[in-house]
Amino acid sequence: ARSRPSRRGAVQRAGVDVLLVALAVLAWYQLRQYSSPLSRSRSGALDVDPLLAAAPTIGVLAGAVLALRLLPPLTRLAERWVDRKPWTATILGTWQAGRRPHAGPVLLLALAVAVGTLAWCLAATSERSLTDQAEHQVGADLRLTEANGSAPAARTDQIAALPATRTALATWREALRLGPVSTPGSLVALDARTAEGVVRLRPDLADGDVFGMLAGSRVTAPVTDLPADARRLTGELLTRIVNADSTVTVQTYAVLVDPHGGHRRLALGSTRDGEALRFAVDLPTGAGAARLAGFTVDSVGRPGMILDWLVRDLRTSADATAGAPVDLGAGGWRWTDRSGSTAEAAVAGATVSVRYTREEDTGFVLRGTAVQLAVVRPAADDPVPLVATPQALAALRVDVGDRTRLYLAGAEVDVRITGTVDSVPGSTEPAALLADLPSLSNRLVHDHGIVRDPQEWWLSVVPQQREQAATAAAALGGLSVSDRLAVADDLAGD
Repeated sequence: ARSRPSRRGAVQRAGVDVLLVALAVLAWYQLRQYSSPLSRSRSGALDVDPLLAAAPTIGVLAGAVLALRLLPPLTRLAERWVDRKPWTATILGTWQAGRRPHAGPVLLLALAVAVGTLAWCLAATSERSLTDQAEHQVGADLRLTEANGSAPAARTDQIAALPATRTALATWREALRLGPVSTPGSLVALDARTAEGVVRLRPDLADGDVFGMLAGSRVTAPVTDLPADARRLTGELLTRIVNADSTVTVQTYAVLVDPHGGHRRLALGSTRDGEALRFAVDLPTGAGAARLAGFTVDSVGRPGMILDWLVRDLRTSADATAGAPVDLGAGGWRWTDRSGSTAEAAVAGATVSVRYTREEDTGFVLRGTAVQLAVVRPAADDPVPLVATPQALAALRVDVGDRTRLYLAGAEVDVRITGTVDSVPGSTEPAALLADLPSLSNRLVHDHGIVRDPQEWWLSVVPQQREQAATAAAALGGLSVSDRLAVADDLAGD
């Protein structure tokens, strides 16, 4: 009788049990409310709530205590019920579970294994969460951002020469105001056909194959394929200007299709009124056969200005020889300006010419305002495909499959929503759009004469040589390097 616990001791133990269970219920409720053990103090600092962080372990301990307390009465109830049945093995099992002293320690051992397993699962989940956050924040293995907002002329070749780089994506990024209430948003444009192995997008965030949707609705445009061995582009420029200052110059560029999906400009030279200029420029190397999309012309002028522009004897060569003439096709060429105005161009073999008349009233100016033309063939009359987040759809008040017009990269563009994604990799705005860069670039060049340089480069690199690639990219200068593994380490440290 003296060895039996007193009633007071039993009540005390029961009180501790009730307190532990109540603490577990409170922690579970709080964790459901806040969804994360991270919280901010009154000073604004980010900290970890110890109760929420310990909630899973407290819950397992509370379950263990309840199991130990309820095991004896439950086994006695089971014995009474089994005694009425002719189940000899079951009766022996319930006797052993209720009367043998090792039943409690065995249960404790099982619960200890459960707590250890839970701890390992929590650690793995936390590590996976940090990795997913870093991958989504960076968007790729490495993300290189141009410090001044646009890439220099040699950047494409520099990126292609980086060590350990498997695939490089030129990327456009732009801040937007969406919808009638000007909801803050962002646009990320990249080559959808090569994005699959580069962009870190979790499948559960996307509504189907978003890259396949974008690539399948690509806007195409006619180009002139240059010979595979072509290394130089030669020809002659001639401009005549009426009703303009005699010192006005005209700068001409050849527009080449970039292997990363966009376009790049190759300066051919600068001319004045009545001057003929013989040009010879080197074509980019290391990207396969060059493809000519057209030409751009930059100048200044007042209302009433007339510009006659001509390129003739356009040739390509593999060395310093005269080379072979470039066949620009039988027709279909036109000039277009930033406003979208167009007129036909005259084409014959390796010669193309246009006449541009500035008619709009720009007010009083001393020397005139910018004249920016593109001499190209029209692109296919298709909208630019976009993938949007639910927040962007709500801001634009459209749904999947709808067409609308958006001001993107300096011009108003016809777009169509092809799918949805919960969040766009590399974007911090909830309202975000993902576009196919070749489609958007074709629309801008062939409709408005806008050639835009990439602002970012997304790289897929060999895992074992990641640090080597990051170091080489940082050494190029003018680039900000974001490494997804380094970002994950920073998140873990924070």
